[in-house]
Amino acid sequence: MKFEPKCADHYNQILVFDEVLVNSNTINIGRTSDSFKKQKVVEIITIDKEKRCEYKSNVELGCEELVSSKKVKRKSMIFRHVIFPNFKQIYFVKNLHIHSHFSISSDNVFDFIQKSRNSTTIHELKFYSSYKSYRNDFIVLLNFGTKEWTQDINELHARIPYSSLPNVLEQYKTKRDDKRNNFQKSFGYSSQSYTRYSLQNCLPKPRLLKGTLDSSIIDLMESLSLLFLLLRNKQILDKEIFDNQRRNLQFSKLISSVNVFEGFTICLQHFDNCLGHHVDEKNCRTQDYSGVFGASSVIEGKQRIVVIGYGKNVALKYCEKLNSYKHCEGD
Repeated sequence: MKFEPKCADHYNQILVFDEVLVNSNTINIGRTSDSFKKQKVVEIITIDKEKRCEYKSNVELGCEELVSSKKVKRKSMIFRHVIFPNFKQIYFVKNLHIHSHFSISSDNVFDFIQKSRNSTTIHELKFYSSYKSYRNDFIVLLNFGTKEWTQDINELHARIPYSSLPNVLEQYKTKRDDKRNNFQKSFGYSSQSYTRYSLQNCLPKPRLLKGTLDSSIIDLMESLSLLFLLLRNKQILDKEIFDNQRRNLQFSKLISSVNVFEGFTICLQHFDNCLGHHVDEKNCRTQDYSGVFGASSVIEGKQRIVVIGYGKNVALKYCEKLNSYKHCEGD
């Protein structure tokens, strides 16, 4: 493999996504009192027939234990995606509640690649250059300086004030996440329904996280939403993504008429701290809302700021139950 040069500001973090490929045989999920209960599995990723013809990526809709549970019987492999940094990037990836992700230092990339190639669980490696843009069945990746990074995309990307976001994190007293090795602050809807109601058969709705309706945060949500909508209008992203009008009215549009995301996170990654290995457990499970849309910039050559919009699993569960519960007043 030819090593990619570091980006212009020498930021050295290389992002890695481990796409889990599950054998297409029947999967048994969830134990009942006396037997395993078979659940319907649906294909969520189109597998490249030439490279991954023997595998299909499946997930049981709404099941939070698919990957981690010992009850799931399957043969799985990993298709590892290695993303080299660029000064400005935009990406869209689905199902990160299944596919783990992390970063490595460019100083360790050769050893990392060698170990990956020797691993019995790594089905294949795919490398993404800093100087090309990509669209495949796993990721949409736009890099600054490529022909795909057009002037209108650049203008909306520049609308996000990346250089001032570290101060925003300080304003909200953001602490370092010891598991992910970064600083992050989330807005939008909570991951659980904390509100309690005394009325019988009343469906509690997730509350808004503190700070979500602050003008500066709404501006950020709207800027990222406009960037997302531009890519959707250009057909770089599918038009169905984040476009369930009923669901949007219950969640994203209550924050702002422009907003399309139920969750929104600001992440700060320092030069000398690699992103910890993790999955996004609270993300939505449906095909049109399982995506994560991120826009990033390298600042001061030693930090990467990413603003991320996504769907929440708690919003999915609320909408699924909306027809079978009495809707509370004021929701």
